Amino acid sequence: MTVGDAISIFRQRLDGQQDIKEGAKVYRRKFIDALLKSWPDLEKKPVGKVSKEECLDWARKLAAKYSASVYNKTVGTLRMILDVAIEKGARARNPAKAITKRRIQLRELHLPEAEQFNLLVESISDAGAWCSRVCADLVRFLAYGGFRKAEAANIRWNDCDFNHGRIRVRVTKNGSPRSVPMTQPRIARSEDCQNMLMPATWMLAPKGNRPALVFL
Repeated sequence: MTVGDAISIFRQRLDGQQDIKEGAKVYRRKFIDALLKSWPDLEKKPVGKVSKEECLDWARKLAAKYSASVYNKTVGTLRMILDVAIEKGARARNPAKAITKRRIQLRELHLPEAEQFNLLVESISDAGAWCSRVCADLVRFLAYGGFRKAEAANIRWNDCDFNHGRIRVRVTKNGSPRSVPMTQPRIARSEDCQNMLMPATWMLAPKGNRPALVFL
């Protein structure tokens, strides 16, 4: 068995997984490509010939070129591919387990003050394009609710509960719905919320999946 054979099995299993989103699959495929790009002769190499020393040397070069996040994901992908070879009986141990992952330094967020944010939104609204105003409304909606783009694209008018001041987010990153409080006065007003929700549900939705009627 070559590493390429193990990669083919890994890809087939990834494609068939039903418990992860398509976006996560695309993300993992990118790291398979990154692995093969950073180690060109790996694919044709017999899995039993991949040594600990080769893995450590590859990891050292990878760490010098890429961020800690990309490095860790690529190393993790190599480990999973070689685990397939172990499962198939092609080798006994996983040499990639000797590679240590890098610590990710979280960036400090510098959020704009309320006045700065309002000036930003006003500049978007006054940009002069046909969609300037709705783009500004979209920015307000994302910021006021703290929504991801995919989350906002799937919020509908009946998800907005003005009696209790909450918005139900049905489509989330982890698959578990959540409820977001209407903490900002503008999003808590029915008319303003409707104006902000309209571009979110239409502009962020895939072109072939845009709702004919926004508030369903």
